[in-house]
Amino acid sequence: TVTPLKRIISLRYSMSDPNATLKLLAKEEVVETFQLIGYLPGKYYGTPRDEQIILITHTDGPSISQENGALGLLGIVAYFSHIPQNQRPRTLMIFLDSRHYMPGKEQQWASVDWFTKHPEAREHIVGLIAMEHLGQVEYHEVGDTYEPTGLVEPSFLWTQNNQKLIDMAIKAVKDNHWPRVQVQCVDRPGIHGGSQGIWYGMGKIARTWHIPAFAMMGTQGAYWATSAKIDKFDKHLFYIEVATMTQLTGELMLGNLSEIWPVTTSSTVSPKPTTTTSSTLTTTTVATSPSTSQPQSTTSTLTETHPSKTSKLTLGIEVTVIILIVLVALYIARRRI
Repeated sequence: TVTPLKRIISLRYSMSDPNATLKLLAKEEVVETFQLIGYLPGKYYGTPRDEQIILITHTDGPSISQENGALGLLGIVAYFSHIPQNQRPRTLMIFLDSRHYMPGKEQQWASVDWFTKHPEAREHIVGLIAMEHLGQVEYHEVGDTYEPTGLVEPSFLWTQNNQKLIDMAIKAVKDNHWPRVQVQCVDRPGIHGGSQGIWYGMGKIARTWHIPAFAMMGTQGAYWATSAKIDKFDKHLFYIEVATMTQLTGELMLGNLSEIWPVTTSSTVSPKPTTTTSSTLTTTTVATSPSTSQPQSTTSTLTETHPSKTSKLTLGIEVTVIILIVLVALYIARRRI
């Protein structure tokens, strides 16, 4: 790993010469790190019928502002641990990854990845929850200083390309009064037809695995300040984010996979499971009065790209166009008469 900033050797800057040289001294050292994996067993744990929801985050951030995803995931585990095992239809798998800040990031060290070394560990995973950068406080520049605005930072809540998943995400945001968050599905256009951006963070592996997922991340104003200690952390926002993601974990715990599986596109092909779950589970809600604006959500409709549906849609459009042409022609002819 690369050690934090030690010292700046030279910094040259003047109004007459806007060029600057910034030199950083750093060193590399070989260390041993750990990928931590644990389970909260579900009803069928240890049997071929077991289905698992992976809770994933990284554990190598430099501050409480950036490195608190594990605390959020443990909050989810703590909630579900109070429900008897025979009422938890799916197992929760906790995966804390230590490769987030390694040179080259996760791809550079794929050979030591748990799922690369143990591909069978993925066989039972049917859903994903990811959490990073919780309780973020917004900062902005005021002259030569970097100060809080009095608001929480905007956040992202990503989900896969399935309208039921999107609706679940929006409902959970509203139920828990999560301020300044936007729900995004990057595999479909937004309400104005534009791109919904990029899915960042550890949770984006769900797109490669093509499984139902919810992943959140706060942007990091305080992270770029000169310090990011506990005073740059909003515990009330943290409660809301954990409550929201707990509710969404409950949706994956109970959901019928055939109904919430991501919509298949030409670039991602994966069979839909046919398992059904019919247990009852109460999800958590935090009663909080946030001082910020109401949540923003982004939704749109997208037709699934199944050949039969596409051909029917195309045929329907063609028939509609022909009818319109005939009606216009009749109208023009009538006007001339």
